Amino acid sequence: DDDVTSTAPTISDIANQTINEDVNTGAIAFTIGDAETAAGSLTLTKDSSNTTLVSVANIVFGGSGSSRTVTVTPELNQSGTSTVTVTVSDGSLTASDTFVLTVTAVNDAPTISNIANQATNEDTTTSAITFTVGDVETAAASLVLTKTSSNTTLVPTANIVFGGSGANRTVTLTPVQDQSGTSTITIIVADADAGTASDAFVLTVTAVND
Repeated sequence: DDDVTSTAPTISDIANQTINEDVNTGAIAFTIGDAETAAGSLTLTKDSSNTTLVSVANIVFGGSGSSRTVTVTPELNQSGTSTVTVTVSDGSLTASDTFVLTVTAVNDAPTISNIANQATNEDTTTSAITFTVGDVETAAASLVLTKTSSNTTLVPTANIVFGGSGANRTVTLTPVQDQSGTSTITIIVADADAGTASDAFVLTVTAVND
């Protein structure tokens, strides 16, 4: 009897996946098979319903034979859901499995550029020292700055004054009259979700004979 009916390949069920923003799923195992075609000769294709979250290129297969894996990497700083479809083909017939990838939003901490150590003479205010701040989720203009001084006898917190706007900020330091020495100045930037970043630098105030 030469009348052979071709059967479709098979693919195991891949469960729905939930991960945090900016990480991948790791290798998710699944199996494929076919009655007439060796598992190593079966081909896999993939699709994503939300390419803003998961580009097709970021759905990567691994494994061999009947034991395969799929690793999904969402786009940086993106969250939401995408339905991922994995299709196995024997060259004529196909079988597919879909699963939903849910990517949970995670607050990204703000950023602050490095401020170099500073020096000034006694009784002399520094120039406006420039630095930049930023955040993925919060507009730069809405980022909040706070400050500390390790030596408030030399530089009281009130004498650390911010300027600028948006991403481009400044800080100006005024040492106390007739005081010299060093103080570590720390600037903290906070976003709308209570994430923080900080930068510290040393102000050296050189004594001058009055």
